[in-house]
Amino acid sequence: MKKLSSIALLGALLGTGIYAADSFRIKPVNEKIFLEQVRLLKYGNLEEKLSAIGNLEDYRSALAVKPLALALKGIAVENYPNSEYKYLTYSIPELDDKPEIKYYASRALGTLAHEDAILPLIEEYNRQEKNIKEEDSPFLKENEPSPLVTKKHRMSMVFAVGEMLRSLGELPPRKDTYETLKTALSHKNYYVRSSAAEAYMKLGRAVNVKTLEEALEKEQHPYAKASILSSIVGILKTEDKHFMALIKLLNDKDPVIRTRAAVGLGEAGIRTAETPLRQTLLVEDYSVVREALKLSILKITSLVLPEFTADQMK
Repeated sequence: MKKLSSIALLGALLGTGIYAADSFRIKPVNEKIFLEQVRLLKYGNLEEKLSAIGNLEDYRSALAVKPLALALKGIAVENYPNSEYKYLTYSIPELDDKPEIKYYASRALGTLAHEDAILPLIEEYNRQEKNIKEEDSPFLKENEPSPLVTKKHRMSMVFAVGEMLRSLGELPPRKDTYETLKTALSHKNYYVRSSAAEAYMKLGRAVNVKTLEEALEKEQHPYAKASILSSIVGILKTEDKHFMALIKLLNDKDPVIRTRAAVGLGEAGIRTAETPLRQTLLVEDYSVVREALKLSILKITSLVLPEFTADQMK
């Protein structure tokens, strides 16, 4: 894969909650400012809409869920009569199916972690995934090199659909969530399968490991394999065969795979992964992989609590 894909990959992994923000909490919202963000979502240009989504995400308020869900849909309520989800009376005047809006709206809904976001995410995923082909790439060639995905980047719908699945992993687990993710694990596009695996890891339930192991046995794409391995290791957090297989991928010839493995090890937070990560850093010459290695080492070491003697604890 090209260098640009690796750069976009690291941005995707870092920007979608691999190193997660704090969880949902209720916060008071300035009504005037809130309504202005809703207005921008309806009538603003792309830059204004993305800014409004970011502001609503920062509120960490349940009040932001409905306008964000509507932005995710990108359509007026009356044009979507079959949805079980009940929106507020306002609506976006025109169809706005830009992947950038769907990506950031999905990420914001995941950050809010409110149950009301589950159904709109599933519905929009189901609407979009049927148009994604096996060969479609999540990365666009014209993106400027950057260590993080920013609002200046154009995005593909594959990338946005992946974020819908990952965001489902941030929300309270439900039967329809698991049904959607299990189906997505068999999608024809490797990035959709990878994103479903990441969502399973975010849900963090050991009962899901069997489903992931079955998917791993059938998986042929190296990136999807790395993602599934990362998810299994992230859930179990044990030094088993999956952990060793993920460490082995740090030496893969493809920098995209090395990056994915490094991030997966950092996310799992297993203390013994620090040594192979540091050893790899000594010989790794690809800047994006080096950045992933450093961040994962930092994450692992920051999780280690200092040891205190009995006297110090008095």
